[in-house]
Amino acid sequence: LEPTNIIIENNYFHDFGLPQYWGNEAIQINDGLGILIAHNVFKNGAHGAISYSGVDITIEYNIFDRMMMTTADFGAVYTFRLVTYRSNAIRYNMFLNIEAKGGAYGVYLDGANGQEVYGNLFYNCGDHAVTLNGGRDNEVYDNIIINNGHNGDFLLYASGLYEAIVNGTNSTGQDFLNRLSLKPKEDSEWYETWYARWPQIYNYTFDAEDVGDVNCVFTTVNCIKNNTVIGSVVINSNASEMYDMFGDTENNLEVSLDENLYFADPTHGDYRILDDAAFFKIPIEQIGRY
Repeated sequence: LEPTNIIIENNYFHDFGLPQYWGNEAIQINDGLGILIAHNVFKNGAHGAISYSGVDITIEYNIFDRMMMTTADFGAVYTFRLVTYRSNAIRYNMFLNIEAKGGAYGVYLDGANGQEVYGNLFYNCGDHAVTLNGGRDNEVYDNIIINNGHNGDFLLYASGLYEAIVNGTNSTGQDFLNRLSLKPKEDSEWYETWYARWPQIYNYTFDAEDVGDVNCVFTTVNCIKNNTVIGSVVINSNASEMYDMFGDTENNLEVSLDENLYFADPTHGDYRILDDAAFFKIPIEQIGRY
């Protein structure tokens, strides 16, 4: 049986995981449907806090503080590659002090598709607050990122997909074909349901000669918009060329730590949002346990 209609709410997960690489998250959701993870606190994790896959999964109003203390190449929240894992939301969470070097992220969309990340507060979140490792149809918007660390705040590895089909340098091409094969076939009982919700996945093509076509499965079409970035940058300079080719960025704001535009006293660590900050609102008072 697949995990369905599960609520994980109002818990305190602390000092969890082992000092090794994969498989030590506090919560793992595999092929889930209609899962809610809300109002929890995750603190002092050796690895990530949540890994998930499935449809209609919502992760909201949680606090993630000091994740990945002994590992790397993961996120406090992580999901991965299948084209059919869609319509999931990561919203209204706080990500704090994720400081591991060599691949530590607040949210890691690892070749994921159709995810939304919005209304989150990221503070001091490792290499990138949000990492898009390829994938498509993802939207990252209305987030606040403060003093994010080492390289930038959002990073897109679209170059790996481009190289795979143009120069044949790795197996990414076949990998994506395998993922596409998991969408329901036209003669299956689930076809009409899936097509009604996600018609775009039935238009993806495998056209290695036309990587600029938005229907090409290898073309990354992700949108990053309306984010406020304080003390760092929206897109790492090494990824900017690929964003020009494969992504969409709009209306993001970069300010320095000493520009007091939205917060009570950011220079001294007071990030309460001012009443007249009109860019957008994050319900910080509702985040965390009851």
